[in-house]
Amino acid sequence: MVGIAQLVEHPVVVRKAAGSSPVTHPNGNTQWPLCGRVTGVRSSGRTTAPVPLPLPVFASVSRRSNDAGTAESGLFMRARVALPFAVAMAGLLLTGCVDNTVPVAGPARTAPARIVSEDTAASALLPENVRASGTLVIGTSPNYSPNEFKDAAGNPIGWGVELGTAVAAKLGLTADYAVANFDTIIPSLMGGKIDVGNSSFTDNRKREEQVDFVNYYSAGIQWASSTGTTVDPDDACGLKVAVQTASYEDTEEIPARSAACVAAGKPPIVKLKFETQDLAANATVLGQADAFSADSPVTLYAIKRTDGKLHKAGSSVDEASYGMAVAKDSGMAEAVQAALQSMVADGSYEEILATWGVADGRVATITINAAAND
Repeated sequence: MVGIAQLVEHPVVVRKAAGSSPVTHPNGNTQWPLCGRVTGVRSSGRTTAPVPLPLPVFASVSRRSNDAGTAESGLFMRARVALPFAVAMAGLLLTGCVDNTVPVAGPARTAPARIVSEDTAASALLPENVRASGTLVIGTSPNYSPNEFKDAAGNPIGWGVELGTAVAAKLGLTADYAVANFDTIIPSLMGGKIDVGNSSFTDNRKREEQVDFVNYYSAGIQWASSTGTTVDPDDACGLKVAVQTASYEDTEEIPARSAACVAAGKPPIVKLKFETQDLAANATVLGQADAFSADSPVTLYAIKRTDGKLHKAGSSVDEASYGMAVAKDSGMAEAVQAALQSMVADGSYEEILATWGVADGRVATITINAAAND
């Protein structure tokens, strides 16, 4: 767990207003940074002074004040559970519960390790209206650590966010993050409100009917349970399994496993749905769920951050591609693909993944609509 002595200062790049130029870093650079705070987050100003990252905080603390989660069996967890839950979380804070701090891998990063510059061949592929705007509006649901989550000030951070910011830089644009609920991102994209959906989307054929995906990472499904318990994902009938609402595990994996249980004459899996992945992991730590299921980088990060309170349950299965979503047949897919492939070539892609400890899922070739080509 990150302590006071490990606070890291990250330079902040400011987009003062739409169409304005980036301001100078404290280190003298005026290009877009690979890491650190995201640029142009809507409805909040930024300064250029280095900002220390905070002590660990929980995404669950800042969750919406209405329903914290629901279960398919009818369990309805209302806001009235927030206080005892918060007290329990406070007790776990010092003993290794899931947190939202940026991991410190090796020497503290006090400045961007690499500057990402525009790739003119990639930016030339942009639709004219996006290029003229000067910004890349990226929809994200920052509640899926370590991919996309929030710092203490509410700003999106994570390796997925860093990739999105770097893609914007490769395209000569400023990243403008529009925070949204996960299940509203694709409709917003289809409605022209955002340019890219970047929120650990699993590329599948059903989603490809609505949008195009630029595939940048390979992730499996990994379960975790409390240390000292044994949970077999292939024999989980009747168990309580926590998932994040609208995730692949919620809409595809657990329903399929539960249906197989019922077909075999066994009790169904009780699916506990939570607004954020941190809540799903914490429910498992507290014994409210027997296990949780998430994409492999998310589960491994949760295990690392709980100081031995969680362990892997079974092996990673169903490897699938993450994709950045763009409007179908808009030309954006080719531009984003070229930007990411340029990052693979110059090493910035690998650097981001390695820093966050998720390089196992890297790919050498950036593709479009991988699910349709399986």
